[in-house]
This record gives sequence, C-alpha cells and structure tokens, in this order.
Amino acid sequence: MPSHRRLPVTPRALLEIKSPTDLAISRDGLRIAYTVEEVNWDDNKTDQHLFVTRTDGEGEPRQLTRGSASESLPLWSPDGVWLAFLRTQDESEDSADEEASEAARTQIWVLPMDGLGGEAEQLTDAPRGIGAYEWLPDSSGVVYLAREPRHGALQVSYEDRLDLEDDAVRERSEVFRQQIWSIDLKDKAAKLIHAGDPGVGEITVSPDGLQIAYSTNYTGEENDYHLSDIWTVPTAGGEARRLTLGPGGKYHPRWHPSGERVFFIRALDPQVSFSQPNIYSLTTLGEDLKCESESLTFDVAGWRAFDWSKSGTMFVSAADGVATIIVSRENEGGFTERFAFDAHVHEFAVAQDGALAFVMSDAENCPELYWLPERVGKPEALTDLNADWHVAYALQPVMPVTWNAPDGLEIEGLLTYPAGYRLGDRCPMVVTAHGGPYARSVLATTSGSLHQVLAGDGFAVLSPNYRGSEGYGNEFGLAIRGDLGGGDYSDVIAGVDWAVEQGIADPERLGIVGSSYGGYLANLAISRSNRFKAAVSAFGIFSLVSDFLNSETPRWETEYLAGTYWDKPEQYRDRSPVTAAPNIETPVLIMHGESDGNTFYSNSQELYTALRLLSKPVEMVRYPREGHGFAEPMHRLDEMRRVRAWFDRYLRCEGEVQKQRIGEGVRSDGWELTVASVDIISLSGRETKGHRFMEVDFVLRDISETGRALSVATRDASLVRVRTDAAGSVVSGARPLRPIGIPVQVLGQTVLAEAGAWRFDLKPGKDDRGLTAPFAVVFAVPDAGGRYQFRYQDFTPVEFDVPPEPPSNENDRRETSA
Repeated sequence: MPSHRRLPVTPRALLEIKSPTDLAISRDGLRIAYTVEEVNWDDNKTDQHLFVTRTDGEGEPRQLTRGSASESLPLWSPDGVWLAFLRTQDESEDSADEEASEAARTQIWVLPMDGLGGEAEQLTDAPRGIGAYEWLPDSSGVVYLAREPRHGALQVSYEDRLDLEDDAVRERSEVFRQQIWSIDLKDKAAKLIHAGDPGVGEITVSPDGLQIAYSTNYTGEENDYHLSDIWTVPTAGGEARRLTLGPGGKYHPRWHPSGERVFFIRALDPQVSFSQPNIYSLTTLGEDLKCESESLTFDVAGWRAFDWSKSGTMFVSAADGVATIIVSRENEGGFTERFAFDAHVHEFAVAQDGALAFVMSDAENCPELYWLPERVGKPEALTDLNADWHVAYALQPVMPVTWNAPDGLEIEGLLTYPAGYRLGDRCPMVVTAHGGPYARSVLATTSGSLHQVLAGDGFAVLSPNYRGSEGYGNEFGLAIRGDLGGGDYSDVIAGVDWAVEQGIADPERLGIVGSSYGGYLANLAISRSNRFKAAVSAFGIFSLVSDFLNSETPRWETEYLAGTYWDKPEQYRDRSPVTAAPNIETPVLIMHGESDGNTFYSNSQELYTALRLLSKPVEMVRYPREGHGFAEPMHRLDEMRRVRAWFDRYLRCEGEVQKQRIGEGVRSDGWELTVASVDIISLSGRETKGHRFMEVDFVLRDISETGRALSVATRDASLVRVRTDAAGSVVSGARPLRPIGIPVQVLGQTVLAEAGAWRFDLKPGKDDRGLTAPFAVVFAVPDAGGRYQFRYQDFTPVEFDVPPEPPSNENDRRETSA
C-alpha cells in the first residue's frame, strides 16, 4: 500500500485511465495482440497503439506501433507469420481532399511476426478506406469491406464545385455501395468479389475459404436496422444468396468451426429490437433455423459476443445484472459452465485450446488484460497499465443495491459512497440515469465513470437499472414498450426514496444527471417534481415529436411508443417533458454535440429556449464537431468539470463555501480571476530532487465599470497544501509556498526568471473595459502530491489535486488532475 494519501478521482484523472481492447490470440496460443487506448492531451485525441504480449509469462508486453496514426483490430494470419491491423492516419498526413473522413484514411497494414524482423507495410489503398476485414484461411491474403469511390468525371466535377464553394447538398442524392474485395499478400493485387449494396456492414470468411457471409440492411440508413439480413457470396465471386428470412435485424454473422452452419444474433421477439438478444444459426443453405442460446438465462451482450475453441466449445459473453460474465457449452449441450468475477468483462477472445483472454474491470480496478489458461482458478493479469494511476487515486466504494418499485418489481442499481462517508451520515446525492434505455450501469471503472468524480467530490451516487435495461431478461427489457416515462420513471423515484429511507441521501440535496435516454428521464423528472435541486441533461430528449421528426432513427419512437406521433399524438404529448415545461423550477445545465444525428440538437435547443422564455434557471453548452456523446478529450474534460461544478453550486449546504476549480472564474472588487491550467513542467538547467516545478497560469479580467486599477505582484500569490475532514471541509493548511519565479520561453525551452519583486500594474483606460491579462508563476512542490489551494490577494482560493510523482519520472509536462 502507498504511504501517501491517495487523491479522490477528478475529471482529468478519470480520462487518464488506459484501456486495452481489440484482443487477438495467435493460433498457437502463445501471443496476444491488442491495442491500448490512451488520451493524447497535446493533440486533443485518443491514441490507440498496438501491443503484443506472451501468455507463458516470458517477457513484458511489447509496444509495436507509435506515432500520430492510430491502430485497431489486429488479426493474426492463420500461419502466425503476419499480424494485420487497421491504421488510421492523422489528418496532417492525409491528402487535401475536403471530403476525406476518418474512414478514408483507414487502411490495412501488415507486420511480419516470424521473428526475422521487418517494418509494417501498407497492404491496401482503398480510395474511401476500409470498414472491416478478415484473413483467408490459407494466409495468402485478406478479404475486406470498402466503400465504392465516386468515379472519374463525377469526382473531378465534385472537386471543381468545392473549389468554387458551390457546395449545396441535396439530401440522399448520392448513395454509395459497400463492396467486398480480396487482396493478395504477395502481389498486393486487389480483386472485387461482390459489388455489394449500401447496407453491407460485416463480413466473415468460411473455414474452408470458399464462402463469405455478410450482413446488410440494404439501404445503409441508420433507421433500417430492423431490416438487416445475412447473405453469403463465393470468395471467387459469383451470385450472392440470402440465408435469413423473416422480420427483425440479424447481426454479427460467424461461421461455426465445422463450416456447416452460420451463427448470428437476433432479438428473441424479432419485431422489437430491444427484445433479449439471442444466438441463432442456419445451415449454409439457409435451412434449419435454431436458437442456440435457448437455455441461456442471461442476455447475450457485447461486441464479438460469442466464439469457439477448436474442440467446438462455445463461449458467450452475457449481461448478468450489473456484471458481465462469460458462459460456455460443449458442442450441442446447454450452457453449464459460468466464469463469473463480480466484474464487467469488456471483451474476450478464445484460444484454440479453450483458454480465455479478456479485458476486465470492476468497482476497484481499472481495465486490464487477463488470461485464464485452464478455465478454472483465478485469472492472471497480463498487463499493469494503470498501476501508477491506482497509486495516485482512490476509488470510492461501489455496492450493488436493490429496492422495490411501487408495483413490487425488484430493481437493482449501484450505490457509490462519497469520499470519507461515515455510516449514518446524510449527504447530497446525485442520480445518474443511463441511456438506451436498453443498456445498464455496470460494475466497471473506465474513463467514463462519472460516478467516481462525483463521489470524490462528496456526493453519494445512485445509478439505477430501471425496467427497460438489459441484463435482467426479456420481460424486464420489454417492460416499458408503450410506457416511456412510466414504470422506468417510477423505478428511479423509488430508488431515491429508498436511499432517503436508508439515511444515506439528504432529501433536500438531490440532483439528477443523464445522457441520451438518461437525459430524457432527467428532463421528465424535473417536469414532474421539484424534489431535485439541480439537473444536468446531456443530449437528452425534450420533445418526442421533435426527436421523431429530426432523428436519423425515428423508428426508436415507433418501437418504444408502439406507433408514430400521428398515430398516437396524445401519448407523444403526454410523455414529452416539453408539455410540462412551465412546471420546471430545477436549475438545469444542458449539454449537446452540434453534430448529433441521433438525439438531434433541436431537443436541447428547445429545452433551453423554453426555460429562458419562462425565466427559469438554465445554462446551455454546445460542443462543436461532437455527435451522440462527446469524444474529444478536452470536451469530455469540460463536460465533467461543468457537471461537478453545477452540483457543487446547487447541492451544497447553506453557508458552505463553494469550491472553486480550474477554469471557473472567481470575482473580487471589479476583477475576475480564472486559473486556466496547472502543469508540472521541466525547467531548463534545473534539477528536481524531492520536488517538482509547477506552473500556474491564471487570467485577470476587468469586469467593473469603474476601471479600478489592480497591482499584480508575485508576492501576492501562494500555494497551500490542505487537509480535509470526511465532509471535504478544510481543517488545516501547511505553511504557504511562495512563487520561485515566472516561466519564460527561450529558444523553445522553459527557463525560470527568478522571483524578486515582479510587479505589474493594470489600469484599464476608459476605452479598455474588459481588459484581460494572462500571468504565470512557478512553484516548487513536493513529490508526494496532495490537495492544494492557489491563493491570490482577496480572491476565493482555487482548489485542485496534484498526483504524486510516479516511480518512473519521465519529467514531462502534464496538467494536474483537476
């Protein structure tokens, strides 16, 4: 155990969790290829690079790729000689084509893995990029999916129009097919196998290499997910043949190792997409439909949800309440073996001999790669990606809990206790409502675990899996069909009542936050009750009519409400938060991505406009370039900081000092101070021993109408390490640290201009209202880290956490975990 006090999890700290993904086991079972996702703060993106590790315990994991490009989906050639992967080039390395997308920059690369060495080389050069791929069984090449390009003169005409800014777009005027190709590893000659259609999305090669199975919804439209079918086409080319018949979407085709049947996933009730997912199979002639998971009492869950060993043992990942487990069956038998770890298995892969590799996290551990060679005993961790993270930060306790809904149905959820919680304490509580609604809250710790940020800030967090969630069987998942905002809403409120009755939640300090469908529940909750004192709605539904008419998937409403809005106008109206907008008194923070085609941006705009017209407390933040959910690290950081600050503002006790943090302005006598960033830096020519150099960048802005002068001096700044009690209140502080100087850039390096009597006088002129001036000071802080307050003159202190120096000091510049 570390000797220092670990820090509560903060937004920046959460985003620095690393995650392994895309597992691929070599045919001999000795090596696992995978990628690691890690935030790249400098370029404001998430990098994904390729690693390989041995399963026999020899050697450490080895990183295979670096640089600005990202890699994904590694696949071993059947003979083990090559490792293929998808590489997405950074935009700066791409052509100047204004239509270029990430897909257009994604190509298949291959890396020799025979021990003789060699560099990775690009295998494909598809004009619009690669969507999916798979090796041929003889390792001679791969088959892949690629969008057809705009041909010849049409492309020239398109580029000419762009040059003239003649860029009007007629909706659905161009529809491109997704085509199936093969490419030979030796001569790199690409061959078109099947012209395809716009809806082809997945491909898989038969064990004998003679057939390709693929899924398609025919149109490529997001709204036509229910039309998806499985087809086959000869690898040598020829006529495609449809395997599946009947209603409902069929997805994720996989060949049985014998090559005699094709397996796929379909909803138990094919008319309803959120009915329990099950595994079905057909012969290669499209006959003898079987439900292969009929004996499975859990919901099939996850990407790559099933696979086989060489002997025919089938493994399936399944949603079991708040956990995700792996179950297995021998050949045609029932699912009798269960690998349960009271955790969340993110994904898994099966070796030829039946050994399992999987990525797992739980309430106490970040995602790591594990190996279970004998399918018994305790799995062995093959990676330790987040060891330094766990040394620096303390996760708050998370417990599965249950309560009864008004109709007696048992509801499960997760309760996260606040930092320093003592039995019997009542504390502010935030409800986090998950999206979907066919989704769930799970026992996992990832870069999206907002509950840990809120708990680290002193809030209890209740995450209910209300009816309609996955992981509780078919009947539970279908329970809100035709009843949106009915039983599910009651389940959430019953959970809040339970937490109050248990003496955990303070009934006067309740908040609610939700994204997507969770945002809908948050909007609905505050339109029906004033018991929540603060709410956050992230890309949530406000008007079911507007969402139906603007979303790229209007079928969602017709499935959950069992009809269109012109068929059931009263139900659309009665279940829409907009109908009760005048009842909303709760302060609402709204966040939405400008490019969200799922829950369209109009939802949040209408909520914001309605509350402004009604003079209700509301703020709205929109994020450029973001779709349904936020991807860019700086946007995700901003999102979590705003959510935390919103609940700080409205759920703290009366008289309790509101915490000020990085990015939040504090005011004093006509001026506003904002700490923009706090970074650990390197100073040229200066060594660190037992301490590090910290740069605090802050901005002063004139907000008065008087033009009051302000004298800025380094001696007025200080840094204090604080100790807090269980409630998070400051109980003592060490002797203040004073700045040792100001940072100066010289020839690309940071040097220190030592502190003396640095002083600057700011006096806005009559035409200089809003004068803004940036400043920076440097402190020497101990390696142990801790919670600090930056204090300047009479401004409210700004608080942040400084992680301890990890054992291996790379001495690089990084922002503290605020």
